[in-house]
Amino acid sequence: MTKRSVFCIFIVFAMVLSACSAPTKKMQTTESVRAAIMRLEKMTGNVSVFEMGERLFYIIEKMRLYSGYSVRTEAESSAHISLDESKVVQLDEHSDVKIESGGSDILLSLSAGNMFFHVDKPLQEKESFQIRTSNAIVGIRGTSGFVVSKNQDESTLYLMTGKAEITATSPVTGEIKQETILPGERVTVYKNEPAQNEEQLRIVKDTYTEKDVLKLATDYLNQHDTLRGQFEAETDFDWEEIFDDDDDDGDFDYDDDNY
Repeated sequence: MTKRSVFCIFIVFAMVLSACSAPTKKMQTTESVRAAIMRLEKMTGNVSVFEMGERLFYIIEKMRLYSGYSVRTEAESSAHISLDESKVVQLDEHSDVKIESGGSDILLSLSAGNMFFHVDKPLQEKESFQIRTSNAIVGIRGTSGFVVSKNQDESTLYLMTGKAEITATSPVTGEIKQETILPGERVTVYKNEPAQNEEQLRIVKDTYTEKDVLKLATDYLNQHDTLRGQFEAETDFDWEEIFDDDDDDGDFDYDDDNY
């Protein structure tokens, strides 16, 4: 075989190798922007997972969730999601949330229903964790609480521990309103239609009582003594007024304090 023939064979081999490796590189690039730490830890009842609007045919507990995925619960159903080792959320029945993650930023868009959240460790300076409803955005640093998205025009944040800030923007005037919220307080954002003879954007802050705490929150706190103690200390609430030991339907059975 001549040197020229060997050289030609080498060129052809290099071209084939380059062509084969190109799709792999693109796939790795796509994978790199995915959040590799989020999981559907537990679920009860009828739960669905969607990728870019397409319903996944087969879902199981502990399955990985990626940026762009949505989780939806039906009647008498719940879903427990870990975002990493220190951030968890739990969906109530008739709830729908979309997960968006990039680098150290996480955005959860709650389009319907109720969602409990807990951030065990304060976020680093470059981290961000936000919950968005139809009319507000909640900035979370190291807190726990729950969000109720009643409809497109009304949503409420209940804070249980820590501190959070809620921001609302009028879709008509662009007016921005902010409110800082502390444990035992709640903030409701109302968005009125322009035809109504009221402010187009209202934020109402007040306090809530033991009876207002959602069951999905009490289920979680009842199995996490440290967080429950922190909640009682920061709100002065009486736990016995909140948790009913006889009502355990739909409870999650957590294995340890990691979730």
